Order: sequence, then C-alpha cells, then structure tokens
Amino acid sequence: MACDSSPSGPGDGRGLPTLYVANNPTCTAAGCRTLEIRAFVWAFRVPQPPWGYEVIGEMHGRTACFTFPASWTFRVIGLRDTTADAPADTTTLTWTPDSASGISVVAIDSAMFHGKEGLEETIRGRTETFVPARAQGWNTTLSGGLDSTAAVAATPCGS
Repeated sequence: MACDSSPSGPGDGRGLPTLYVANNPTCTAAGCRTLEIRAFVWAFRVPQPPWGYEVIGEMHGRTACFTFPASWTFRVIGLRDTTADAPADTTTLTWTPDSASGISVVAIDSAMFHGKEGLEETIRGRTETFVPARAQGWNTTLSGGLDSTAAVAATPCGS
C-alpha cells in the first residue's frame, strides 16, 4: 500500500475549512509536548489504525489552527501478475472536505506515539465524525484521553 496527500484548489471560491483545536492536555507550566493532529478518513474504505492515515498538522502550544487540504488521495496497489505483463491492480480512493462519509480527528502525543507506547498513553483526544465542508470553520476541545468530543461549526480560525 502507498498513500500521498495532494492538495489542490478548493474550487468553490470560499476557501478551505479550518479546525481550531483547544486544550493540549500535555501542557504544564514548563511547556507543552507536541501533538500530531491526524484524521481517520472514512472515505478510505480500508483498515486504518485508530489514529488514521492522514496528518493534518502539529500542535505545539495550548491551542492551534489548521486548514484542511483540498484533497487526500490514498492508493492501494495490488500485486502484479508475474506470469503476464499486466500492470498492478490499483485502486485510488479520494477524500475531499465535502466527502459525505466525513472524518474523525485524533490528537496523538507525538513523543509517546513514536516511542511505541500503548494506545491509551498515546491518544489525547478525538472528535466525533464530521464533514469539514459543512462549515467554514470548526472548533473542538481535546478531552485528554480516549473520549470523543464534538467538532462544532464556528467561524474560520486564522483569518
């Protein structure tokens, strides 16, 4: 399997939707650990790990603002028949902000994730499923654990 992210223009003239994430639960008086904000993409109808396949960005402080890409593309490349000169069987799955199946956003403690800790020590929050294009902006507050929180339609952040 292989995947790549390929942004392109929004096409509707409104701009791409944003996500404001609040409450990095790793923050102390000494600072915050980095969280990777990732997406579990329901349009990718293949088994995905609990933290999904796509990285939206990194959260270094107590809050962060992210802009969703215009698209993500996931390619599943099958085995090639070595007895024939046939190309490999390839399936391309594409997500756009208006994909009806939506996404779920997951916050991963970067130090724990890359240190291969357990799932409970790694996930610092996740959202319920939402479709980014249904609003120009979204807000969510991380729970600090495995509990889901809502992504709430809001004004775009960072503008």
